[in-house]
Amino acid sequence: MSRTARLDRPLAASAALFFLGLLVGGALSRTATPVPVPSVGERSAWFFLSRNATVAAILYAGSVTFGVATAVTLCYNGFIIGYAVAASERVIRSVMLVAPHGVFELPAFVLAGAAGLGLPAEVVQYLTGTQETLLRRSAVVESLERFLLALALLVVAAWVESAVTPAVAAAV
Repeated sequence: MSRTARLDRPLAASAALFFLGLLVGGALSRTATPVPVPSVGERSAWFFLSRNATVAAILYAGSVTFGVATAVTLCYNGFIIGYAVAASERVIRSVMLVAPHGVFELPAFVLAGAAGLGLPAEVVQYLTGTQETLLRRSAVVESLERFLLALALLVVAAWVESAVTPAVAAAV
């Protein structure tokens, strides 16, 4: 059975915006004074989850701003991560501190961003006459599923950040 690959535009746009922020943050960090390697303190998984779930909620709710708040939040968060890692006095250590939870957290932000960009994309298709309904039920369901998957990934990321990252920090 063959499947035709189709570009998932909201997901691609979300990843591109986040990656753009990473690149700009990393590039601008080279013009700044190095920042100290972040300390890894004992914080609970709930602390990390609540902080990151708030970002995911902003990414998703940004759809009501026609995706503008989503796009800005994606770029900003990418910028902060790119800047902090690249400007670090010890870049490799910073990468090692971000990587364990980042493999869950960063895709979660991209998914939440795609959820927030998907609904405005539906409205654009309606306004341009390429679809007959304002919001297709399948698009709303897909958007909600992406957001819920992002939250599930953030639960895992929060646990890893609270349990694994301190162990990595002690080892490097």
